[in-house]
Amino acid sequence: MKQTSKSYQMKQQKFTIDGSKGKLSCIMTYPEKDDQKYPVAILMHGFMASKSRSPITQIVKYLNDAGIGAISFDFN
Repeated sequence: MKQTSKSYQMKQQKFTIDGSKGKLSCIMTYPEKDDQKYPVAILMHGFMASKSRSPITQIVKYLNDAGIGAISFDFN
């Protein structure tokens, strides 16, 4: 992935999605851009990991620096 030279301010929004076995805890992190249009990646972590810890948080920052939004979540 090509990294842009411009770094964007990151914004975050926490939300939940109702599921058959409870609520899915999610965070949407997105770049504050003038045109407000950007692609979004959905990130899922592996066993014993979390949406709020590395490497997910590092990937989210890298994507946002490149002007790409990210939705990460914890499995129920």
